Amino acid sequence: MKSINLYKSALAILFLCGLFSCKKDNSINSKELLAYIKSDGGDLHAADITFVRTPVSVTGDSLAKFTAYLTRETQADVTLTVALDESLVAQYNKDNKTSYILLPAENYKLTGSLLNIKAGDMVSGDSIKVALLNRNKLDNPNNYILPLSVKTVSSNDKGVQSSNSHRTVFIRVNSQFANINVSVKTPPVGTQIDKTTPQWTVVSASAPYSASYPAANVLDGKNTTAWFAAGGSTNITLDMAGVNLVKGFILAPNYAFGATYNPTTIEVLTSTDNVLWTSQGLYTTSAVLSTSSATNPDYRNVNFYGAVSCRYIKFVLNNSAGYGGFAEISAIK
Repeated sequence: MKSINLYKSALAILFLCGLFSCKKDNSINSKELLAYIKSDGGDLHAADITFVRTPVSVTGDSLAKFTAYLTRETQADVTLTVALDESLVAQYNKDNKTSYILLPAENYKLTGSLLNIKAGDMVSGDSIKVALLNRNKLDNPNNYILPLSVKTVSSNDKGVQSSNSHRTVFIRVNSQFANINVSVKTPPVGTQIDKTTPQWTVVSASAPYSASYPAANVLDGKNTTAWFAAGGSTNITLDMAGVNLVKGFILAPNYAFGATYNPTTIEVLTSTDNVLWTSQGLYTTSAVLSTSSATNPDYRNVNFYGAVSCRYIKFVLNNSAGYGGFAEISAIK
C-alpha cells in the first residue's frame, strides 16, 4: 500500500510540473555551472552610492562596481554581457515599498559592459564601474536606481548558464541635502526676527512633561521658562505669521532639569504652507555645557549655507534620553 501511495504522489508531481513548467532553483547554491553578478556589500543584489549635497559642495561616494562569478571552475573562458534593464524599476519599488526613479543617463558613466572569467577561475578579473556625474543635480527626494542585468553568457563550455536569482545588481543612489553648516558655531549674521509683530504661534508640539512646561514658552522671550517634552521623537512646529528669508536660528537650551536633557541632533525643516516640507538637514552639536544655565545659556546656533524663504519651521529632536525641549527659538534674517 505504501509503494502505491508513493507512486501516486510521484504521478501528481509530474502532472503539476506539466501544468506549471517546474524549473530547477538555478540559484548560486546550485550544483549547476552558473554565472552571476553580485554586490560585495551586505545586500548581494544592491550596491549603494551615498552622498551629501550642500549649496556649496558635494561629499561622499561617487562610484560603485561589481564583478562576475561562477559557482565552480570551468575549462573554458566565460564572458558575461551586462546592460541596463529599466523595466525592473517598477517591480523593485513594488517589492521594497520604495519610490526610486531611474538614474538619468546624463548623470552616470558606465565603464565596461563585459565581464570575463578565465578558464580555471571563478571570479572575473575585471569589473563594471558606475561613476556618478554632476551629483549636485541629483536632487529628487525619492532618489535614484540603476538596474544592471546579465543579458548573455557565452563560453565554449556549453554547460554554463546565467543564474536566475543573481542576474541583476541594483545601483541605489541616495542623496541627502544639507543646508546647515555645522562647522560654524557662532550665531548667524543678521537681524533677529520680531516674534510679536506679527505674533508667532505654536502649530503643534509634542506633549509637555507637565503643565509647567508648555510649548508656548519658546515664544515668551524668557530663557528661564521652557518647553520640556517627554518622548523619543520630540518635535515642535512654529508659524512665523508671514514669509521670511531666514539665515538660521538661535536655540536657547532648556534647563528644566539641568543641562542634561537637550538634544545633540536636531533635524530642521521649513515650509511656506505647512503642507510641503523641505528638510534643511541635521544640526549636530556637542552636549550643552553643564556649567551653563538659564541666565547664562549655552546657545545652539544653526547657520544655513543659503537663506531659506519660509513661514513655518519644524524642529525634530533626537534625544536618547527621551526628553528634551527649548527655552527659546529665535530666527535670524
